[in-house]
Amino acid sequence: MAKGDSDKQPQQPDQKTRSIKVKMVAPSVPAEEIYVDGVAGCMGRAGVIKLDCYRVLGFDKENENAEVRCITHRLVLPAMAIPELIQTIKGLTENSGQSSKKPVEGPVEGPVEGPVEGKDKPN
Repeated sequence: MAKGDSDKQPQQPDQKTRSIKVKMVAPSVPAEEIYVDGVAGCMGRAGVIKLDCYRVLGFDKENENAEVRCITHRLVLPAMAIPELIQTIKGLTENSGQSSKKPVEGPVEGPVEGPVEGKDKPN
C-alpha cells in the first residue's frame, strides 16, 4: 500500500454512532401481518438473533389456571439489526399514543422512523 492510500479509504463509523443512509419505498402489496401474543424467548447464534413468538391457546384449569402457550413463529434477524430494533421499540414507547405510521406519496429518502405504507392501502 502506497503512502497516503489509507486516507482514501472511507472510515467505518463506531457501532454505537453508526448512521446509515436509508431509502424506504412503498411495497406494491401490503406487508403480511402475523399476530402473536408475545415473545417466549430469544437466542443468538452465528450472526443472527431468533425470537420465538407464541400464541395463547387457552387456560389449564387443572394447573392453577395456567396460561397454555404454543410457539407459532420464529423471527430471525441479523445480529446487526438489534440496535435498530431497540431504537424502534424505544421510539414506540416514548411516543405511546401517537401513531408511528406515516403515509407515503412516493419513495422516502433519509432515515425512516416507523413503518412505511403505500397510498393505495386497501380498506
